[in-house]
Formats: sequence, C-alpha cells, structure tokens
Amino acid sequence: MSYIVKKKIATATKELMSVKPFSQLSVTTIMAEAHLRRQTFYDYFEDKYAVLAWIYNDDIQAIIKDNLDYEHWTVVLHHMLHYFQANQAFYQKALAIHDQNAPEQAISEHITQLIERVLTEFSHKENVKLSPAYRDFLQKILTASLVSELRQWIMSPTPRPLDLETKYLQTFLEDMTNGVVLRHQHDPRYLHQPFPHANPPTGFPNQ
Repeated sequence: MSYIVKKKIATATKELMSVKPFSQLSVTTIMAEAHLRRQTFYDYFEDKYAVLAWIYNDDIQAIIKDNLDYEHWTVVLHHMLHYFQANQAFYQKALAIHDQNAPEQAISEHITQLIERVLTEFSHKENVKLSPAYRDFLQKILTASLVSELRQWIMSPTPRPLDLETKYLQTFLEDMTNGVVLRHQHDPRYLHQPFPHANPPTGFPNQ
C-alpha cells in the first residue's frame, strides 16, 4: 500500500513538473494533483525534494538494475534512453534544480551498474583481465561520459532521434572496450607510447 501511495505522489509531481518549475510546486498542489489528503504526504516524504530522490531511484532502478539480469546491456541502454525521452519535460525541470536532490547523482549511480555489466561482459567474452584499479578508472570515466552526454541530450531543444542516440552511445562503449582488446593483443597501434618529454620543455614553468 505504501508503494502505491508513493507512486501516486511521484506521478503527480512529475505531471506538475512537466508544465511548471519545481520552485512553484508545493505539498498542497502535489497532493491536490494526486487526489490525496495533504497530511498523507508527510507519512511518506519529508519534503518535496524527497519525492524527487524517490522518483530518480525508483524509476531508473526499474529501467536499469531490474533489467540487467535478463536483458543484454544494449537493450537496457535503449530502454533507459526511451525512458528519459518520454520524461524529457520532467528531467529538464529537474536538471535545472541546483540546491538539492539534483538527479545527476542518482543517474550516475545506476549508470555505473550498466557500465559494470558492459565491462564484465567484455572481460569474459574477450578473456581480458583488467586490474582492479584500471577497471575502476574505466568505470568512472565511462559513467561520467554517459551522464554528461545524457544531460546534454535531455536539455537539447533539438535532441538526436532516440535510435541514433542509442547507436552512438552503444558504438562509443564498444569502441572504448575494443581499444582495450587491441592493446591486450599487443597491436602496435594501441601500445603505450612513451611520454615525449622526460622533463618539461625549456621555457615551461615547473608545476
């Protein structure tokens, strides 16, 4: 029962945010939209910011984490982009919030799980063993790249079509992992090159 009530409050918040800034929302307007008593709100949420945090985690987990166990990561990637496209108006307002509970952290946490699956599948398929430190580095930088691109795609007044955005992100992730494979296979084009200057060039200040 508690989940159903939370979902009603969350849905009302999303619908209101699709047409007005979050700053103009109050608990009263949210509960009126949800057709629930105002006091019921405080049985489930501390304030309207807590509703946002719940929406991010509940929605995105349902798209990413709950699907990764039985669908290929490329399918989950498409599901994720479809979700953000369908909720673009809401996330444009949410991403404009700078005081608290902006969505980037929640999005990043769930995309990290997607990247973890990409790296795990890649390691098993290609029999490539990554050191824990480098794997962690790859996971963080790929997650940051996807979150940054996702934000730009959501906020764009003329975003790329869904299928094209999915194709670009999938290709990007595959290109990154394929580069690791070629390096692992000692392809000379992908071996580490020595840093060109052992010491700073003349005229450059020491850092």
